[in-house]
Amino acid sequence: MRDQTTWLDKYRLETDDAGIFRSGLWPLLLDAHDHHDPEYRPWGSGELFLERITSPDAHEPAALLSAWWHDYTRINEDDDNRTPDQRFAVAAPFGQRRPGLAPTGPQRRDADQLTDEYAQALLVRRPWLRLGLIAASSGAAALSAVGWQGPVNYDNDTATFSAVLKDWEHRFSVPA
Repeated sequence: MRDQTTWLDKYRLETDDAGIFRSGLWPLLLDAHDHHDPEYRPWGSGELFLERITSPDAHEPAALLSAWWHDYTRINEDDDNRTPDQRFAVAAPFGQRRPGLAPTGPQRRDADQLTDEYAQALLVRRPWLRLGLIAASSGAAALSAVGWQGPVNYDNDTATFSAVLKDWEHRFSVPA
C-alpha cells in the first residue's frame, strides 16, 4: 500500500495568513460509480450535468432544512414502508417539530487537521480515490462546481446541499 500521508502532503494547497487557499482550487477526493471502470465514471466520462445545478446562494439553508425535516417526518399511510413510531425514532426526541439550527459553539478541533485525518482514513479504505482540484470559492461551493450527484435520489440540485454546508462553514468558523 502506498504511503497516504506523503500523497496528501504532495498535493496540499498553501494558505495565506487568513487561511484562504491561494490557488482558488479546492481538493476533493473523487470516487467512481465502479472504480474498476477505465473511464472512472462520472468524472472521466464527463457525465456531470452541471446545467441542472443552481447557485448555492439561491437557497436559504434554514428553509431547506425545515422542508427536508417536514418531508422526512411526514406520515403517508398509503405510501410508507415505516410505521409512524419508526419514522419518528429517527428524529427523536423532536418528532415532527424541527428544533431549528444548532447553536454555534467553540471550535473544538482544527478544521484542516480534522479534514486531513478523515481524508487519510478514507484513502486507507478506498485507495483508488482520485484527487480533483475544483475552482470554487469554498469547500461547500466545490460540490456544486464539480457537478457532484451524490444526493441525486433526494434532490437533483446539489446546490441545495452546498447552501447548507456553506451556512455551516460560516456559523462554525470553517475558513472559506
